[in-house]
Amino acid sequence: MSKRTQDQISEDVPEGFKILPGDNRTVVFAKYVKLIVDKIKVSKVYAHEANDKVNVYVHEDDLTPLEVVWINEVDESLKKYAEENNYKHCPLKDPESKLIKFTPLRKGYTTPDGVPVRKGDTPFSKRKKSEMREYPHRMTGTFMLSSVYKYKPPNKDDTYYGVNLIVPNNAKCCKIERIIFDTSKKNETQGDENKENETQQEE
Repeated sequence: MSKRTQDQISEDVPEGFKILPGDNRTVVFAKYVKLIVDKIKVSKVYAHEANDKVNVYVHEDDLTPLEVVWINEVDESLKKYAEENNYKHCPLKDPESKLIKFTPLRKGYTTPDGVPVRKGDTPFSKRKKSEMREYPHRMTGTFMLSSVYKYKPPNKDDTYYGVNLIVPNNAKCCKIERIIFDTSKKNETQGDENKENETQQEE
């Protein structure tokens, strides 16, 4: 597919998306979708040491088929639009690993004058980030699609285009906890086996 020049870029939106009323021309998915996860296994964690950026990845097999369908729908539509407009698409789902990206921490926002509009979630500590990378974790929370972002980093040629799975403003904070395996039953079983062996030896 041939790419269009900057002058040929259309004002249309990706298929299945719409522009919200107002001057900001915010582009959002036309259908309101909400994704609720309950103690779902975390397959991968990206946690930047120098800032508060954290992404959590979940395998598509741990979501419902319907959830995977609309995530695929979103990615396919944005990918097509990005290719037509010379953007670099950032998918929610990695096509090879099948891991889906979640953004568990909400950012804080201020007005252009620096007046706080909304307080962000408490950042993870360095210890928590390290623990999330080293040990198995599970996640509980409510997520929705963000508006479409279009971002060109300074001194870069590429313009990045995509959406994120974020925590809604009216939802509780996302909870990510370490999975602690219960070894008590295993220890009890081993204890019973040892007692049985001791009894047989006495006989």
